[in-house]
Amino acid sequence: MASALVGILQLCGHRCCRCCAGNVILDAEKFDIVFSDIVMPGESGLDLAHTIAANYPETPVLLASGYSSKQFIPKNERKFPILRKPYKLEVLAEALNCLLVDAP
Repeated sequence: MASALVGILQLCGHRCCRCCAGNVILDAEKFDIVFSDIVMPGESGLDLAHTIAANYPETPVLLASGYSSKQFIPKNERKFPILRKPYKLEVLAEALNCLLVDAP
């Protein structure tokens, strides 16, 4: 699914790549935005988002999940936008564009 999503985003005019969490953290300053699933093997997408926010606060993070955010994000934690699966391509495109427009 991730490879298909990369292809779709490229067709929509985005330059993107598929990375493992460690590569994203090392290269986050090179990205305009990071899009990650919350549930991943190893480090969660939420952990990844917090690491990026702490080290590269100018890099927006968009998360996706098929589960309830209440299972992953306590009320007192920093909020990251979450797309609910399944989502339509138009919703993803709008969320990415909004974050990119608001980025420093």
